[in-house]
Amino acid sequence: MISTLVVFLAGTVLLVSGERVPGQGVLKRALLARLAAVDPAGDASPAAASREDTLLYVLGGSRRSLEYKFNKAAELYRQNRCATIVLYSEPGITDYDPALKRNLTNDEWAVRSFVERGVPATAVEPTVKGGWYLGTYVEAKKVSTIARNRGYRHLIVVTSSYHAGRTLMTFAKIMEAQGITISIASADEPVALHGLAYEYLKLMIYKYIILPWDTG
Repeated sequence: MISTLVVFLAGTVLLVSGERVPGQGVLKRALLARLAAVDPAGDASPAAASREDTLLYVLGGSRRSLEYKFNKAAELYRQNRCATIVLYSEPGITDYDPALKRNLTNDEWAVRSFVERGVPATAVEPTVKGGWYLGTYVEAKKVSTIARNRGYRHLIVVTSSYHAGRTLMTFAKIMEAQGITISIASADEPVALHGLAYEYLKLMIYKYIILPWDTG
């Protein structure tokens, strides 16, 4: 408990100050180790269920973050780990497409990005909407409903490595009574120390405030 408090306070100070201080490398490794830790008891192997029984979900994020997650998700698809990839549906537009003579929607860009990575467009569904206020929690609620209604037995969630711990904690809590196993696939997305400190703060909020209040 004391070590957790020390890491939290040190990370918070750096998050607020934005300054570089001696020992940042050590603190960064300590934070990443805690954030990326996944409880084996709640993390089932992606190979535990068949391709048809497995749904893959890619957590939302910035375009830069999604590029890393899409790489990981496409890799799993090419390994026949799943038949369907579900995405967070992001409103708005992005790059201009000369052939279409208009800007692509964010969802169109996402599907096209997967096609470029060898995944057929028919396998990609940007269907999860909302969740900006409690992103991971709301996404877990919505994805659990999709997985349950479609009869999936296993769920793979693709997220950034430093977000893996909070992701598994949240999805396991939301889906604990549904009989659907969960595994986390981590994308190696670069992150600065202040980003790790901010994620650690959110991990503590989820662990001690948000998830204990969820009653299903």
